Amino acid sequence: ESLTADDTEQDHVDGEKDVPVISTEDQKDKRSFENPLTKNGVVPASSNFVQNGTDTTAHEENYFDPEKEVESGLENIEVLETTNDGHIWAAFRKEISEIDPHGKVIFKQELDVVLNDIAVLGSNSIFLVESQSKTIRFLKIEAGEPVISIFDVLSPDTPEKICINTKTREIVTTVVSNKGILFFKRARTSIKRYHYSGKCIDEISPKHDGKIVFDNSLDMVSNGNGDLCIVATKGPSHFVVVFDHSVNYRFLYHGEEGKQASFRPTSVCVDCDNNILSLDSNSRSIHIINQNGNFLKIFSPFIGGPGTPKLKAICVYKEDKLLVGQDTGKIRVFKNPSLSDVTKL
Repeated sequence: ESLTADDTEQDHVDGEKDVPVISTEDQKDKRSFENPLTKNGVVPASSNFVQNGTDTTAHEENYFDPEKEVESGLENIEVLETTNDGHIWAAFRKEISEIDPHGKVIFKQELDVVLNDIAVLGSNSIFLVESQSKTIRFLKIEAGEPVISIFDVLSPDTPEKICINTKTREIVTTVVSNKGILFFKRARTSIKRYHYSGKCIDEISPKHDGKIVFDNSLDMVSNGNGDLCIVATKGPSHFVVVFDHSVNYRFLYHGEEGKQASFRPTSVCVDCDNNILSLDSNSRSIHIINQNGNFLKIFSPFIGGPGTPKLKAICVYKEDKLLVGQDTGKIRVFKNPSLSDVTKL
């Protein structure tokens, strides 16, 4: 359910509605789509599918040694996520790949549209956000073949980022819409929540003291306590903002005290203690705060200089490791700094 111009001052839009069956032109073939979490209405994906015959069962072993690099199979990395069974998913523009716990690329798919984000439901199923087509899709590997269906079409609104809140069993996405008429249109952000079944729960404008908190979202993740942690911007400001699962404002982190102006977070993840880790692209460091917004430490193992790979995305792997995606398509592995003995600043 989209917000309308008449809802400008309304914070909350209810709507226990079913996601409709949508008929659309997709991959040069007109098909009918239904809820992707059912077995009906799916369309086989096309182009450049690669899956190797590998036993992908994760065992409790010490995979991905710290200070090592893992190949993603992509030329660059913009999004990085992990699964409970030890798999890694990476995305860059039109390509996604899956790496098994042994570091082997077992799946690679080239799509027709640029991806803005992904959310991993399991080792064989992910959500895909396509801002250009204003669509959220669902990809599932069935019998060794990728199958893609439409989860929701938000047009004329634009989905930006997505995450799965495992505590509340919800799919959450940030949305940008242009409200108003002609020259009076202005961008408005909202957060939309869905049941796993595909039903829309609500769409809420993220406000604090009556004002919209952010203009654009750069990354989003759910914490173990159900909070939503979002890397966002508002005007020239860059920050990490945290809401509870009902999108009530909790706190905002601007960076280390005295250095807020230079803080440029681009990626965020959480660990088993609900600590929040954010990647600062300016200082090539990782800021760590606890679930209440209290500053803990800064992790800076990265040496800068000409030709040094850019750091693009982070995620925690198996609680004790931190993965850092680089613009080379390689993934650096570190011991999780929130668990290691790093001097607090």
